[in-house]
Amino acid sequence: MISYEDILKEASEKSDHGKRVIELEPALKDALANTSPEYSCLEIGNRDGGSAILTMWYIANENKNRAFETCDTAEQSKNIAEWVQKLNINYLGHNQKPQYDFVRHNERVYGFIYLDAEHGYEPIKADLNILKEFVCKGAIIAVDDVEGWPDLPAIDGLEMVEFQTDEGEKKGLHGHHCIAYRKL
Repeated sequence: MISYEDILKEASEKSDHGKRVIELEPALKDALANTSPEYSCLEIGNRDGGSAILTMWYIANENKNRAFETCDTAEQSKNIAEWVQKLNINYLGHNQKPQYDFVRHNERVYGFIYLDAEHGYEPIKADLNILKEFVCKGAIIAVDDVEGWPDLPAIDGLEMVEFQTDEGEKKGLHGHHCIAYRKL
């Protein structure tokens, strides 16, 4: 199996976010630990694939055949296709369509959704209100690129989650790059 250090290096190099991609980690680990493998993972908005690579690595190491899929209006990143093969994960494919069209015509329920699409406050608030219907209880919806927001939206049925890293640093607070919500 590919080492954590190698996958982190690869994800950081492939992502325009660089090492900030690791801010996703606490939310992803929580979702995988607290939801059944029957609930797959979804990444919405995956231009360069850095966060998808990290997500796939965690799914592969979970060793429970949890499925993963992506959704973006752009074509699938070559980085994602390459790492699906390297990690041999249960990849359901890339859905090249607007996220609203995808989720409204989808019957799957997810244990983890990483939202890296539109970055504005109102569009993300609207996305969260839609996506909360497509996750199981205890699932995590992580949201990227929120550090400049004046506050974080409160969403009925979701709670803000604060994570603590192994080093004791808190993640998911206002002002961080990535925040997370848990389905109640």
